[in-house]
Amino acid sequence: MIGPTGQAATTVKVTSLRGRGTGTYVGAGAISATGSAAASNQCDELSGLGNITGAGSKLIFKVVTSASSQGCAAGTSTPTSVSVKGVAKVTGGSGKYKGVSGTLSFKGSFNVTSNTAGSSESDAFNATLTGTLTIKS
Repeated sequence: MIGPTGQAATTVKVTSLRGRGTGTYVGAGAISATGSAAASNQCDELSGLGNITGAGSKLIFKVVTSASSQGCAAGTSTPTSVSVKGVAKVTGGSGKYKGVSGTLSFKGSFNVTSNTAGSSESDAFNATLTGTLTIKS
């Protein structure tokens, strides 16, 4: 946000992540997620929805909102790195993931360099997802 006198914001809120990569089971694919955190502390709970697509299939998930699903900024001002970790409940899928259920744990990090209201950044987002999925036939 821009302050009333045109000054830079004192908080930064990340509302979406998008990326491309390669996974063991999905192959080449993309991940996207939207959500929010309160941006009132250096560490805040995460919530939101996301999906992973690749090879004609989609895995849909929802972040389990709790103290264990959070985003934490390394510093109190930009530039800074942000680490995310938590649990996501798989809520559905298509293609080879039709009828899927399960839970994924995730952890990752990215950098934030700007605190300009409404700005968009492009940075590497490194993430690891682990868990067990059950596919109903």
